[in-house]
Amino acid sequence: MKRRVVVLFMGLWTGAAPAAAQPVNKACFPISELHSWRTLDTRTIYARVGFDRVIRLDFSNTCSLLASPGWHLLTWTRGSTRACSPVDWHLAMSQPLPDTFSERCFVTKMRLLLPSEVDLLPPQYRP
Repeated sequence: MKRRVVVLFMGLWTGAAPAAAQPVNKACFPISELHSWRTLDTRTIYARVGFDRVIRLDFSNTCSLLASPGWHLLTWTRGSTRACSPVDWHLAMSQPLPDTFSERCFVTKMRLLLPSEVDLLPPQYRP
């Protein structure tokens, strides 16, 4: 009987370990849950997902429109409507009418911030 308890405990412990060891940046969510965003600079934005999560998106290119007032973030999907990695993002920045100039921004890093990291963000960068 004691051996069964030990085997059961070890099975539960080893089954729980991979879930606990998953990196924070492997979070998936529907792109439709993207509610608000703020720019850190022309290569980084913070975006609120749902009500309680904030992700950081880093771009490979400089998105110069992030430095201009009145820009809009455009998102679209091909295939899945979920974002799980940088490859899933299709983003562009656009100026308001009448200019309607748009610029593609290529996401290279996507990271879900811990609540303690969100608390440390200055208010002007918090989405």
